[in-house]
Amino acid sequence: EHPTVAAPLEAVVKVPSKDPDGDAVRYEYRWFENGAPVAMPDGSPESRVAPFWTKASGVPQASLRKGRRWEVEVRAHDGERPGPTARAAISVVNSPPPAPRLLFTPERPRRVDGIRVAIEQPPDPDGDAITYRYAWTRNGDRFDAPPDQAQVPRGVARKGQRWAVEVVASDGEAESPPVRHEVVIADTAPGPAAVALCDGPVPAGTIPQV
Repeated sequence: EHPTVAAPLEAVVKVPSKDPDGDAVRYEYRWFENGAPVAMPDGSPESRVAPFWTKASGVPQASLRKGRRWEVEVRAHDGERPGPTARAAISVVNSPPPAPRLLFTPERPRRVDGIRVAIEQPPDPDGDAITYRYAWTRNGDRFDAPPDQAQVPRGVARKGQRWAVEVVASDGEAESPPVRHEVVIADTAPGPAAVALCDGPVPAGTIPQV
């Protein structure tokens, strides 16, 4: 499994070294990023200077970047002499963006408002730019709209209809899990009436004209 920036990179010794004398052995590591040696301090002075042998068996999460190739050399040491080295290499791959959080503005839209999607997006782990794909439904049926349409125009949605949108975030290589948000279109109050007053006497029982 290829590593991502979401977790530290660890070297795993799959076949332990056996010392012919029965001595206890410890493992030493040397790390390379894109072919260049990298110090992984373990508290000892030797780990900070070339050739950078260290007891650190991993690379911290903060040191990882997408697309970088990491190599590790590992050797067993019995306290007197080191054994031969083994080498492994792997590249850090893309991390998918996290799922966005959705809101409608206004929160309870009316026919005269239209429906707009507001997005709160947690940062992409790799710092990649994020785009979104939208899929709208009206009363459970697909509403035909371009995949980049983040709003429904005024006058399209009607009172009592249930509108929903499903949004997927993409970093160009991978996508987030889809997120869905829905709302029922609220009532729109009637508009203002036009009224005038007469400047003369009005017979009893007359109905005002509005």
